[in-house]
Amino acid sequence: MVDDILSTAVLAYVGFDRDAAVPGRFPARIDDPELRRRVVDIVAEVDADAGPGTGENLSAWGDALAAGVRERHPELSDEALAALKALLTFEYR
Repeated sequence: MVDDILSTAVLAYVGFDRDAAVPGRFPARIDDPELRRRVVDIVAEVDADAGPGTGENLSAWGDALAAGVRERHPELSDEALAALKALLTFEYR
């Protein structure tokens, strides 16, 4: 079952709710401290999985990261997963 509150918070954090021109990290956009902590923890998990050179194709690499998040956090919506993929692929170095 999708957790709409958590998913919406992920969208706000990434700026994927259409308020940011590019994905980024905006923790101050989540007012509730516990909800903010949960989102920051999820993003930290994704960051830990996002080692450089783990994928030949940036889109496939992002898909693999999103799949890992889906396994650990099935409560996130497809849009929240897409936001996390956008964040990591945008920041890829």
